[in-house]
Amino acid sequence: MDILKTPLIAIFKEQNPYRILANYFRFDNFKGNNYGSLNKNVFMDLCQQIDAQYSKDDVENIYYITEDALQKNVQGHDFGKSAFNLLINYSEKMLENHGNNVKCTYKDLLKWRMVSLKLDQDLLITSFLAFKDLLMHVKREYFDWDTIIKSNNIRLHNMLSNGMAENHFHLKGSAPNFKLSWVALMNDISNRKLCKLDGESNRLEKDLEGIINIEDSIVIAALIRTILFMEINKDLLLSEDNKQGNSQREMMTILKTIISSNGEINKEFISVYSSDIQSEINTLKFIFGSDLRYKNNYVKVDYSLTNDIKTQDKATRLFQGERAFMYKCFQKIYNGDKEFSKKADLFYVYIIIKNKVRGELIQQNNRVGFANFADYQDRKTGYLKNNTILKDAVEPLAILTSIKNQNVLSIEARVIPSEMKQINITNIKNTDKLICNQIYNDGDNFWRKQYENLNEPKNEYSISEREIFADKEEKNDVKKLLDNYFYVFHFPKIKDPLEIKTEKDLNFLNRCRHYKYRKQLKSWGIAIYKMREENQEIASRVLGIDACSNELYIRPEVYGQVFRFLKGHLAINDYQRQFIKGKSISKLRATYHVGEDFLDVIDGLRAIDEAKTFLNLTHGDRLGHAIALGIDVQEWYRKKCYRVYLSKQEILDNIAWLIIKIKNFNIQSCSDIIDKLTAIYNKYYIEIYTDKQDGIFEYNSQVTGDSETSKTVIPVDTYMESWKLRGDNPQYYVNNTVRLGVSYWDRCAKRSNGNIISNNKVIEELYVRYHYDAKVKANGYKKEVFKIEPYMIYAVKEVQRCMQVSIRECGIGIESNPSSNVLISTFKRYDKHPILNMYNLGLKIDENKAEKYPQMFVSINTDDQGVFDTLLENEYALMGIALEKVKDKDGNSLYNQSMIYDWLDRVRQMGLEQSFKITNNSKNRY
Repeated sequence: MDILKTPLIAIFKEQNPYRILANYFRFDNFKGNNYGSLNKNVFMDLCQQIDAQYSKDDVENIYYITEDALQKNVQGHDFGKSAFNLLINYSEKMLENHGNNVKCTYKDLLKWRMVSLKLDQDLLITSFLAFKDLLMHVKREYFDWDTIIKSNNIRLHNMLSNGMAENHFHLKGSAPNFKLSWVALMNDISNRKLCKLDGESNRLEKDLEGIINIEDSIVIAALIRTILFMEINKDLLLSEDNKQGNSQREMMTILKTIISSNGEINKEFISVYSSDIQSEINTLKFIFGSDLRYKNNYVKVDYSLTNDIKTQDKATRLFQGERAFMYKCFQKIYNGDKEFSKKADLFYVYIIIKNKVRGELIQQNNRVGFANFADYQDRKTGYLKNNTILKDAVEPLAILTSIKNQNVLSIEARVIPSEMKQINITNIKNTDKLICNQIYNDGDNFWRKQYENLNEPKNEYSISEREIFADKEEKNDVKKLLDNYFYVFHFPKIKDPLEIKTEKDLNFLNRCRHYKYRKQLKSWGIAIYKMREENQEIASRVLGIDACSNELYIRPEVYGQVFRFLKGHLAINDYQRQFIKGKSISKLRATYHVGEDFLDVIDGLRAIDEAKTFLNLTHGDRLGHAIALGIDVQEWYRKKCYRVYLSKQEILDNIAWLIIKIKNFNIQSCSDIIDKLTAIYNKYYIEIYTDKQDGIFEYNSQVTGDSETSKTVIPVDTYMESWKLRGDNPQYYVNNTVRLGVSYWDRCAKRSNGNIISNNKVIEELYVRYHYDAKVKANGYKKEVFKIEPYMIYAVKEVQRCMQVSIRECGIGIESNPSSNVLISTFKRYDKHPILNMYNLGLKIDENKAEKYPQMFVSINTDDQGVFDTLLENEYALMGIALEKVKDKDGNSLYNQSMIYDWLDRVRQMGLEQSFKITNNSKNRY
């Protein structure tokens, strides 16, 4: 158990920073509100709020343990009592200084993950290095340790150095966005207005002590940063005729003016003094800021990025100044600098505010579900202004931070397409130039190591300069970088606005489900089609399609036509074999986010089946996440108290689907369950599809006329035949223009499947009513609580097991994303990840037991590594150490260590096999 985790979070994140400031300026007579002492009552209250399992007696004991940890003594030298000592006492047990990098001890990686998710890694690392360098009398010039540090597990590192594939990588969500955003905010406080995080509905992390306005606190942090920066550089400032000394006093006066005596912010003074604060920041930037190349000019990005800092490393240089600032503040504190110690409380406040803002950009709250993640994802670059060095660094750093010290052979960068062909072409060209130029300018990364001697100095060029001045060989070397990554276009899912309409509105509109979004999908599809026809060079950079975002908003059926349209497309020159060998473009592959977030396991499994069926997924295609395929069904329903909250249409579809799957898989042990499920099916069919008046079902529809399906309950087998049509364009069944269309798009309107009973009036009628009948939609949209009975759970388990085998036999891969899934789904432990129920070959000694598992085609990925604060190697490491720590009922290790590494290596190899691009020879194609 990590006893200091909760105290660290309470002290450096959850405290009210304004209370500490008020005490600093002596507005508060109670002195237990500073870096040197803990307010016992506040501390205990925060700990209980952070970790509800602690009793009052527990947290009192934790308080005394923490009090001891505030002390630091090294070989008789007493460093006094300080909250900053707590950082050292915690981090020195798990961090190792490797000279040019910092690593976490493998056995402590889970602890490190839990703490560094809540607190910025650089907080712990800079304090650790500042203290160690002080003891060793080292003057540090390099602040380029990994963006996300890795473990010291040499065996794992060497194994992964054989090559990994990143098959689920949202490009913009994979950059170090918080680090970039913080530098932007601290150097231009007007950026704080770009992203609205305040207000109860916008805050993702709730304040546990007081209410902190994020926008105002950013100004306070920026102001404190200028004061502390001037303090740590006061020797240099003496040559400025003491003007900066006066400036520091002016900034201190402003800070004191802004803080009221009751520990709150005087908001009017924030507006009054913002220009003065920004003017001081600009002055410091002019005097101290290091010049960085941006396009064809030099810019100053951060006044704390001074000229004495070595910035060769392009992956970290933009936030090395912030690291250096933190490091120098810690060194002043640990060195006992009397003048700085007088301002140590300001640094304390700065750290708390920084971690509070970070909590709004890095997913770390305990809420489950994709909607919570989407809130983080939507604001990831909200503080970055367009056409700035920081904003233009997002895509390059997403790639560069992934390949600095990892041998990633293939990265599948997912981006949203435009509805215009030319914009897609331009975006890909420009993004490729940004990424490749940054990687080539970088002094050390795995991709450049593949084909050149990095000891030979290279000129750092902007994109336009490289086109003019670089020789042919260098330009070819830059182009080689393109072989290591490619793009997948993903279509963001949106909610159907018709769901909020009344029956009267729906009847008047006479629109199918997701009518407007289907038109947008067509526009995306046509734009991609035209790009593939007219610009094969750029089209060859896009190897797949996907649909991302909240799957609860939309079913896979909506994507049927566009996926068939794009997956089946072969450029006319390819079709006629007019391309010379090696120049043609392959067919697009497909992946689909599904089974990640669901309101019912049945619903998640059905969505996976619908994706496979309606999107024509086959060998080489993949499912993103697919948690429902491996989740512990019993445990999931237990956590939901055996109640799910669904619309009536979802309940009807889920029950009908479950019945038909029991029949299709011939699950004999569930034969008695079918009758019980059929009774539920009948109930919801009546409520949605029929008009019951005096025992007679009547219906009159403007779309279908007298309806056969409204007079009686249609058998579930027939209902599910109609379900098979849902992947078709609904207009095909009501619009002769679509039915008789000869364009390639129209020819993809209907799914070709010999298993569907064609020309059946009832089946088509059900499908048309599903889309166009206002009464059916209005009734179906109504929400309801549905109780899950034990017999249902048994049936779901059996169907899940059969589906695992079915997906495996289709050759469809599963993209697992451990940290993402732990944060979004209901399980909160890496050793409980569903991947272990999908593939455990090598983990079990008993081969007979191993054969009972499906042994599916799985991989490990990061998803949005910037939002989840992770790295691909760490995803493998976290799974590995989590498995090593699992014990059986007798307290012995459940898994053999060698078997764990064997399992991880097999998953690594499957990841390479899942790539849409052959990694050992990228010039070949499937």
